[in-house]
Amino acid sequence: MALAESRPSSEIESATSHAALIDRSDVGRLRVSGDDATDLLNRLSTNNLELLTPGQGMNTVLTTAKGRIIDLLSIIPSDDSLLILTSPGRQQQVADWIEFYTFIEDVTVQNITDDTAMLAIVGPESAEAIQQAIGVSVDQLELHSPIAVDALDNSTLVRTDHFNLPTFELIANFQAKEQVISAFNNLGVSVVSNSVSENLRIAMAVPAATGELTEDFNPLEAGLRPHISFNKICYIGQEVVSRLNAYEKVQKHLVKLEWNDNGPNPVPGTSLTVDGKDVGQLTSVGAFEDGLGVALGYVRNAHVEAGASVLAESADGEVALTVSRISGEA
Repeated sequence: MALAESRPSSEIESATSHAALIDRSDVGRLRVSGDDATDLLNRLSTNNLELLTPGQGMNTVLTTAKGRIIDLLSIIPSDDSLLILTSPGRQQQVADWIEFYTFIEDVTVQNITDDTAMLAIVGPESAEAIQQAIGVSVDQLELHSPIAVDALDNSTLVRTDHFNLPTFELIANFQAKEQVISAFNNLGVSVVSNSVSENLRIAMAVPAATGELTEDFNPLEAGLRPHISFNKICYIGQEVVSRLNAYEKVQKHLVKLEWNDNGPNPVPGTSLTVDGKDVGQLTSVGAFEDGLGVALGYVRNAHVEAGASVLAESADGEVALTVSRISGEA
């Protein structure tokens, strides 16, 4: 399949229909090494990291003793260490959490965020763009699997599907960053702005540390069930998460909301109501795209279904929002 010859009408369309380049260098990157690294992280987070292999990683959630979210991590194993991708700005908190629980274990945490750049190639034509731009075939690359990029020294390409779209993250040194951007630009694949990247995240119902991945919420509420093992040894927060699951005590869920109105947006933190009763709150609000407003918010179970309507206050009064997607569901 060849890349689309004509440029799309918007940067959002680039990512959702073709291919787009997003600078995600603000994502935290930790290198964790030592004989006990995998075992320790397995005892600190929700997924079964005993299943990790050098060619296959996974996502996992770091939780507090109360089962609340510290961060959603991507664990990318190599032969001698683990690469951990954290939320932007969370790398030091995650490193401190790991080091706090390191006693006699052979574990070393190195923060490499400032030493590398990270570019995401996003969209249904991203694999073709990568093949043409840097000569790497990723058609058979599994989710959370890394591959070395021979044309770029000390560079790794990992499939993460972070935006709920085909997504490949290139982690490279800063010297290679402009070379890579230029190669994709020559194909008509340009870097999209931070604001468009944020709008894409919200439109694709991807939770983030700025609103959804906080200690106010647990991973089941946030739609992170695919990254939880209910059959593994104890981890911090397991008792709470397991009890919520076993007794069906999860009372709210993260949803995507939409509305057709070019008036002022409601703002994050705004309460959501039905018949005057509080049923949730907005956590992220995007800019209008083609007259459609998008947001993410946590809503109580009784209203967690596609088509359900809730109200939010804006500068011009109440806005009717419709639930269009439940986070964690296809």
